[in-house]
Amino acid sequence: MSAAESESTKPTETECAKCKALEEQIFRLTMERQLLVERLADERERANALFVSYPPQHAEPVVETAISDEKPLRYTVIDSINEAVCRLPGYELARRFARVLTAS
Repeated sequence: MSAAESESTKPTETECAKCKALEEQIFRLTMERQLLVERLADERERANALFVSYPPQHAEPVVETAISDEKPLRYTVIDSINEAVCRLPGYELARRFARVLTAS
């Protein structure tokens, strides 16, 4: 009877040791999974921030650069075109003629 009892008790002791090892492995995997989920959340926050061009919550605010006193390029281009048109021969005559037509 002692031999039969010892054989029946050995598998349960082995299973308990396996259960403890499995529980430890499950705990480690759960912690690793939680860490990976947190990293994924951080990466998604960065990707969303880039997508909407807005800094993430934990990032430092973006400092705007000072606006210069120079005119925009489009104003400079239009001014140079206007000066070139004013230098064309017959411009003054055409302007006076247009003024006479609009006054009537």
